[in-house]
Amino acid sequence: MKPKITALLIHHRNDRFYTLQLVLEALSIKVVRARSTKEAEELLCEMPCPHLVLSDTVLPDGNWMDVLDVAAKAIEPVSVIIVSAMADTTLYLDTMDHGAFDFMTDSFTVPQIVHILKCAIDDVSRRRGSRLHIATISGVEHRRLAV
Repeated sequence: MKPKITALLIHHRNDRFYTLQLVLEALSIKVVRARSTKEAEELLCEMPCPHLVLSDTVLPDGNWMDVLDVAAKAIEPVSVIIVSAMADTTLYLDTMDHGAFDFMTDSFTVPQIVHILKCAIDDVSRRRGSRLHIATISGVEHRRLAV
């Protein structure tokens, strides 16, 4: 049986990450949630540890830098993607300089999101020494997600 890929979404605003959650579910990636860095830290310190961490830039108890610090202490390697409401080149460069795997914005298209997720899975798979693969999105699902 193939290992189930898990993504931890860290955000506290209910309207954020909706499209991202749909894409993850279409790729058969299990979604777990945290509303703060403290909740995220608890989830990253227990088995099974999520493979991916997708975090908002600002949280009630910190920001993206705190998420990167927490992810660095996870019991297994994780790929962290910072998700911003809008494009910001300085923020992008800062997140990458501080160890994020990648950066995306709310305006990214489904194919862009899928590409980043596939690359992040390849990264964490290599670092964990496992072979993880995500499902492909069928044409029907792709059209549904693009609406």
